[in-house]
Amino acid sequence: MGALVTKSSFFSRLGAVLPRGVAEAPFVAFRDDLLRFNRGRNLVSRKGGRALVEDLILESAVAAGVLGPKPGRTLDLGSGAGFPGIPFALVHSSCPLLLLDRRTAACHFLRREVAALALPAVEVEEGQSGEVLRRRPELRGGFEWGLLKAVAPPAKALALISPFLAQEGRAALFREEGFRPDPKIDAELWEWEGSRPLVLDGAEGTRRSLQVFRKRGSV
Repeated sequence: MGALVTKSSFFSRLGAVLPRGVAEAPFVAFRDDLLRFNRGRNLVSRKGGRALVEDLILESAVAAGVLGPKPGRTLDLGSGAGFPGIPFALVHSSCPLLLLDRRTAACHFLRREVAALALPAVEVEEGQSGEVLRRRPELRGGFEWGLLKAVAPPAKALALISPFLAQEGRAALFREEGFRPDPKIDAELWEWEGSRPLVLDGAEGTRRSLQVFRKRGSV
């Protein structure tokens, strides 16, 4: 009975946040795969269990909707277990997306999910950001959006994503509500465009937000 209630609740919460026409079933399949794959690994903290994974999926799906119907070519830097990249790809199935992570286990899982969920516009790349740019120089300046979740403090995270973004490209950082820009952020390179709330139906605790920075075209 408990499992059925949980499944029903997750479907209901997905239905409340997904854009019209986006199916719930692939998100449930992703959740179930991650819970299985995470046993014996630590891509997601096992303490939070199913509830944590579901909230991460919902938060990522909401963020995908917040970025609009056609975000353009997008990079998820430090994708880890696929947050926010996999839910983003399920919402924006035709949007070119690169999932980048330095961990072999994470990339193995990401490639598995890209194949299992039939996401042809998604590519997975393993390595440190600088190493990847040396190996694939065509990625430099090639992205309209960069997604950053739990990668590093804001100033460092923006420095890591900057070489990948086109002029006027945007970086979206997942932060707590009430965030204000760190003085360490290079104001000549970045313009803070403000906060976009991430409202999760049925989620408890501190509200989260996307903090959007535009890379100034003159630099």
